[in-house]
This record gives sequence, structure tokens and C-alpha cells, in this order.
Amino acid sequence: MIRHNLDVMYIEKNFFDNVFNTVLNIDKKTKDNPQARLDMINYGDRPQLAKDAFGKYPKAVYTIDKEASTILFNWVKGLKFPDGYVSNLGRCPDTSTNWNNVFTLIQMATF
Repeated sequence: MIRHNLDVMYIEKNFFDNVFNTVLNIDKKTKDNPQARLDMINYGDRPQLAKDAFGKYPKAVYTIDKEASTILFNWVKGLKFPDGYVSNLGRCPDTSTNWNNVFTLIQMATF
């Protein structure tokens, strides 16, 4: 019999990564793809997420746009914690529109 050890840290990290990438609508990292949209339509759940007349999928209500993500990053940048409690998260997010900075925030938040 093979024993399976589930590492809680990696389960939490994968869960956080999936939710974070879906909410920020990061290309190639989100779980909200056309197949997931078709499944939701087939199950009769959320017909408003179906393709429109132009063949594009509407933006889901649980994703945020670039303006809201900039507000989120500015909020994280302004967080203050007691000494030794958490690393300085304020130096991690860059409030420019470069989406590669999201991964720096993910790495700092999960470790």
C-alpha cells in the first residue's frame, strides 16, 4: 500500500494561487476558461456568462479590472505591521501596469 502525505502548505498555496489568478484575471493562469464557461451554461448555472453576439465571453463579476487592481496594490503597499511580524510587503507590489509584479506579491504572501 502506498501512503499519500498531503502537505497542507502546498494545498493552501495552490488554493491561494488559483483564487488570486482568477480574481485578477491573469492570462494563462486563471481557472475561468471557455470550457468552464460552457460547463456553467450546460448545468443551467449563470447563463449571463455565455458568449455574446461577437463570440466573446463577458467579464465575470468576480474579476477585477486594472484600476481596481492598482487600488489593491496601493493598499498592500501602505500596509504597516509590527516589527518581526511580516516582511515588508510595501516593497513588493509595483503600482505600474506590469502584470509580472503580481507574481512577486503571490510569492511574498504565500511564504
